[in-house]
Amino acid sequence: MTIEKCKGLLFLGLVSIFFSCQSAQKAVDQKWDEVMELHDITMPMSSDINREVRRLKKLAIVSPDSLQISEAIKELQYADEQMWRWMNNIKQPISLLDSLGQQGAIQYLNEMQIEMGSISKLMTTSLENSKDYK
Repeated sequence: MTIEKCKGLLFLGLVSIFFSCQSAQKAVDQKWDEVMELHDITMPMSSDINREVRRLKKLAIVSPDSLQISEAIKELQYADEQMWRWMNNIKQPISLLDSLGQQGAIQYLNEMQIEMGSISKLMTTSLENSKDYK
């Protein structure tokens, strides 16, 4: 094999690797966007939870149902804490690709999406339950 052929093969190999890396990054970025879309739908509930906690704390002072109201407050606070824990722990897509590769990064993001779905349900349920106290 001549030096020219070696250079040509090396060049083709590098081009192939370059496009493969771009494709992997695009797939991870697309999954990241899906996860963040669910996060962005769920995150505003955090403000609703904080308002509801303040309302219930005032109500608990004068209500005969203060023990049940305290439990509803704990449920709301737990849901909100789970959102903040998730946000503080999620890894950014660029570091995922570097450390886990494309398949590992997509799997991780799938798990984070499932976890965010659970948090969304937890937040929704705790807000609905708190509405029982007037």
